[in-house]
Amino acid sequence: MPFSKKFIIFITSIVTFIGIDWYTKIWAKKQLFYIKSKSYLDGIFTLDYAENNGAALSFGSQLPENQAFLVLQILPLIILIILFVFILKNLKQFNGLAIVAYTAIFSGGMANLIDRFLNKRHVVDFMIIEWGWFKTGIFNFADVFISFGIVALIALSFTKSEN
Repeated sequence: MPFSKKFIIFITSIVTFIGIDWYTKIWAKKQLFYIKSKSYLDGIFTLDYAENNGAALSFGSQLPENQAFLVLQILPLIILIILFVFILKNLKQFNGLAIVAYTAIFSGGMANLIDRFLNKRHVVDFMIIEWGWFKTGIFNFADVFISFGIVALIALSFTKSEN
């Protein structure tokens, strides 16, 4: 696949992933902010609005403001810049799935970081999955994209080792 096509996939994926996350967070704020949680599929999937001041599972939510700014905004920004440069430098070698996987991780991180900068440190979360013994923390689409990207990269690492 030519570099130009890979670059278009890269940019289109960033815009798409961040756009989906942004749109769903706005939707959640408008539709879920003033109501109790809504459960679907016999309680497996729940929509419930939350503003998370920490990272995953509220990690770091109790940090003082200056430490939280460094740990939850500046450090992720530096990591995302490094990831962006890494993706651009290696774009020629990546196949389509690798491009989408890395871009999903970058976009999910960037979407949550944008949310954090625009919303005075908090990120909007609104989905929970509970099935038998399995229960997630509350999450958003940015988290889904990050998780998808990690799983896809793990799967790709197994397919490469077999070749």
